Amino acid sequence: MNKEDNMKYTNAEHTAIQDGTKSIPVSVGNRDYDQIVADGLLDTIEPYAAPVKTWEEKRNEERGSIVSQWAYFIDNGYDALKAKDDAIKVKHPKR
Repeated sequence: MNKEDNMKYTNAEHTAIQDGTKSIPVSVGNRDYDQIVADGLLDTIEPYAAPVKTWEEKRNEERGSIVSQWAYFIDNGYDALKAKDDAIKVKHPKR
């Protein structure tokens, strides 16, 4: 491995390093990890950056599945479903 490789942590807990097509567990005794340390490359690894969700993803996540939306509609009616959806739209506006 060399400094030109684009290595980065692959999760927030920093338990794995992504190097091209392989994932290297961060643990002493792992020969790939030990080689990164021996080469002095550990400080050059980019920290994990969580992907930013779009407003659409945030809305869909909060709305839930179509089945749960139907269940809410059946239990509470159209006006309640519309009010809930409007609140979600206010919380996660288009950008």
